[in-house]
Amino acid sequence: MKDFYRLRTMRPGEEKYLEEMLFEAIYLPELLKKQLSRDILLHPDLTVYYERWGLKGDIAFVAEHTVTNELLACAWGRLFKTDRKGFGFVNENTPEISLAVSPGYKNKGIGTKLLRIILKEYHEAGFKNVSLSVSRQNPCVDLYKREGFTLYLENEEDYLMIFDLNKLAKYDESVS
Repeated sequence: MKDFYRLRTMRPGEEKYLEEMLFEAIYLPELLKKQLSRDILLHPDLTVYYERWGLKGDIAFVAEHTVTNELLACAWGRLFKTDRKGFGFVNENTPEISLAVSPGYKNKGIGTKLLRIILKEYHEAGFKNVSLSVSRQNPCVDLYKREGFTLYLENEEDYLMIFDLNKLAKYDESVS
């Protein structure tokens, strides 16, 4: 069942889905993740990823099940300011992106397609780079490297990676 989902822009009224996907994007070993309270999403370091959605530079795409219309995954990004920034902040002109796929739908190519479509959108919007923060233990590190992200900074737990949007000739995805 190859075409069980479609990609589209996130619609007004679906902003709450960003919170759900932000929780999913937090990478921890499975046992620790099960113990994690959703209250963590209220922490100011995390609310920056979804509060007041719709600002300049905010872009989000979702994968939607073609039969049930259930949202399965999301890629979103936003511009941050030096005084209120995300974990993958590079500068005020580089959007930071996030990506999460619901359990049960991982490893089906959805994340790759969402990643490619958001990169293309930021490229078409005139941005030069995008960034992201990813746990060193997160298997998605391989996806980001395969897609052309490079290491910008690293610390004990995370990588800050950057993507040069001028490399986008290979991406020809479409959004419904």
